[in-house]
Amino acid sequence: MSRASDRWGLVITFLVVITVILSAIQFVYALFSPPPLIGVPMIATGIICLLIYGIIHSVLLKGWFHTVIFVIFSFVISFLTEWLGVNYGLWFGSYNYTELLGPMAYGVPFLIIVCWEGVIYPSHVLVDWLAGLDKKGYDFGPLGSVIVSFLAATATALFTTVWDLMTDPMAVHLRWWIWHGGGEYFRSLHGGVPLSNFFGWFSAVFVISFTYRAVFARKARYKQPIDNFSLFLVSFYTLWFFGVANVLLSLGITLPVFIGAFTMGPIIALAWVKYFAQRL
Repeated sequence: MSRASDRWGLVITFLVVITVILSAIQFVYALFSPPPLIGVPMIATGIICLLIYGIIHSVLLKGWFHTVIFVIFSFVISFLTEWLGVNYGLWFGSYNYTELLGPMAYGVPFLIIVCWEGVIYPSHVLVDWLAGLDKKGYDFGPLGSVIVSFLAATATALFTTVWDLMTDPMAVHLRWWIWHGGGEYFRSLHGGVPLSNFFGWFSAVFVISFTYRAVFARKARYKQPIDNFSLFLVSFYTLWFFGVANVLLSLGITLPVFIGAFTMGPIIALAWVKYFAQRL
């Protein structure tokens, strides 16, 4: 690593690790005494910071070109699917956002697109790291590349969707968005969330991840092994769990936290096991 990249890597890793530690302490405290609810402005600030950290992390690992490609492509797909859902009831189901999430374009809050970017990136790179694709790349021949990209994109979509199993009940309870007609998932919280939402999340992230791997990054190699910044990556994904879990506990809603522990938990545990195993 160059001195500049080493310095930036240390800075963003330090910031994210400290945030994870504080979030974990808050999580333990909240198990016994629910903390005050964090407002949208503070949550938005945290999400924007994580996006910035993720972009820096991506530039260090993949360079500006592939970082810009990934950000733009995921932005376009995420905005398009949200626009279809809000305006036509397609992809995710019929719903609308409320004014609580701030400025919008065609009914889609800017904060939501920023959040998409922030959660897809660590899921995508975490899969590459766990599968060793940062060293092998995606070029396994015409058919092999498609199969590898398909499997990796499926895992990425799964890693992202299980996070939404926690997020949507929280957001519905806070009235950040409203599902028209409710749904089968947590029906007791303002009518619930339709299962189509999770199919929508999975398919949208799959399209982003598969297309990037199969088209844009087939012969691209990481500039350096993810191991060099793996502490940041593992902490980043872990932080998404604690962030939502802490808000849920402050609302007194515990079941989605248990669901997150049994869905995101094994992924987080596997990532930490690999991180420490490589340092033994």
